[in-house]
Amino acid sequence: MGLKGKTVLITGAARVGRVVARALAETDMHIALTFRGSKDAAEETAESVRAEFNVRAITVQGDTTDSADIERIVKTVSHELGEPAALVYMASLYNTTPIINPTDEDWQKFYDVHVKGAARLVDALEPGMVEQGGGRVVLFADVAAIKPYAERGWESYLPSKGAVIALTRYLARTRAPHILVNAIAPGPIEPPPGMSQKEIEAAAKDTLLKRWIGAEEIAKTVKFLLETDAITGQCIAVDGGRTIL
Repeated sequence: MGLKGKTVLITGAARVGRVVARALAETDMHIALTFRGSKDAAEETAESVRAEFNVRAITVQGDTTDSADIERIVKTVSHELGEPAALVYMASLYNTTPIINPTDEDWQKFYDVHVKGAARLVDALEPGMVEQGGGRVVLFADVAAIKPYAERGWESYLPSKGAVIALTRYLARTRAPHILVNAIAPGPIEPPPGMSQKEIEAAAKDTLLKRWIGAEEIAKTVKFLLETDAITGQCIAVDGGRTIL
């Protein structure tokens, strides 16, 4: 799919989302960033791509687990930038420490954000994508859903990311041939806030490349999956070889 002049909706505007947004703006895509709480980060990203790449960019606050918010987000983006031809669903929850004995709320919150929100947003965007001849969807799983951690306490997080892979394959089959749906399973990208130096070094050692990957590699993969006309239903591990170590 040609990206120039198309609109992409990106959920999750901070950190890696900022790098992805800039990479897609460089292709002359118009950028819509949704956020729940990171307003300053989203607006800063939007302003930077407008100034540097001369594309249109907007921010929309909303909760992707809320149906009314999803409807409002899609209407706002379509009105301001045109119907999105691409969705990059990066909205995610992650705990830097394990959750031992997760509560019902713990279980539900991960599935709501990672699975339900993604599915509902694809449903909302599908008519507009089909009307303009097709679209692309990139979801985000986790490499640990393929090669799980060897410690207790991640049972309310990792299965939800595994469900993202199942959702990717399901959506690819049911939305074909108009919409291509793929997923990325990142390995160590950037150390999250609060991670100790010992933990940072341990995560790097748990890859074949012995280093953190960097958000730029995720952005390259997103761009590839938006441009491809032949790949759908796949989950690409961008992990420095962690899954085969």
